[in-house]
Amino acid sequence: RKKRSLTNLEKAEDLIKRYEAFVRRLVTYFKGYIVSYPNVSLDLITQRSLKRIKPFNAGDKGFRDTLLWFNILELAEEHHCVSFISQNTNDFSDSFNNLHPSLLKEVQGKIPRYFEFFYFKNFKEFLTQFSNAQAIKEDLISYALYSNTLYGIDIEKWLEDNLIGLINQIELDYVAWTSIPAWAEAPRIRTVKEILSLSFNWINLKDKQIEFYLEVSLIGNFDCVVFGGFPKEIDYLKQVVHYSKAVERSMPSSCLLCSEGKFLIYFSFDLEIRKINQVEIIYIEDKIQEARDILQEIILEGD
Repeated sequence: RKKRSLTNLEKAEDLIKRYEAFVRRLVTYFKGYIVSYPNVSLDLITQRSLKRIKPFNAGDKGFRDTLLWFNILELAEEHHCVSFISQNTNDFSDSFNNLHPSLLKEVQGKIPRYFEFFYFKNFKEFLTQFSNAQAIKEDLISYALYSNTLYGIDIEKWLEDNLIGLINQIELDYVAWTSIPAWAEAPRIRTVKEILSLSFNWINLKDKQIEFYLEVSLIGNFDCVVFGGFPKEIDYLKQVVHYSKAVERSMPSSCLLCSEGKFLIYFSFDLEIRKINQVEIIYIEDKIQEARDILQEIILEGD
């Protein structure tokens, strides 16, 4: 490759082209993209200039920075989790080198309340802040799951459509996981009356998927069978919704009981197709960690 001499300098336009090509290769390598000019009217920019709305300043400078700021607003509205890095502290920040209050108010109007917009003066600050990026991502994903904004996953709607069938896939003939009395056997959930609580745990980000566990506490009606006739324990009578005595003594009777129950559900979400691709469930008998360990064994068996 021919070396460039000090007496044979590159033309400015050639240097610019080479630098632009380098930047594009770098952006592509990190799976990024360069945004186009924002779709904003000249009249709106003029009004901001006349009113000295940041990043315009008293010297009428700030046209390019304002276009850049509209790009930031569009990105924030689309992606929610956005970091803005700029050394132009004169036009974008306040006297404490924080994002200017008027700009912060603007961007907060574009993102859900549980997301935070990050402003950094340089790349070093950005790297320092996100040294524990995994934990930050997990917090944001947890917020999104709770608010049904993670790629349109509506957990409550999903549970409404699938929870009964999911619970009835597992063997429930054991009373320690719920308040169903010992004399009621082979419980099968018929209806979910109320979901008492939802709690997301152990969120894990992989290359192309998100894994998380959902702890569900509910009250429901369970179909059960009773052998030996209806028991006389008064403590359980309030739980009995319906009792149907068997025609023959040798046959079991049927009973509908209202009871609570706790379950741990494992979800695997594919980020490429934006769909749930694996679900497993187990009841929580005592400790949630033990339930998780059992679920992990089930997941490994499935793989």
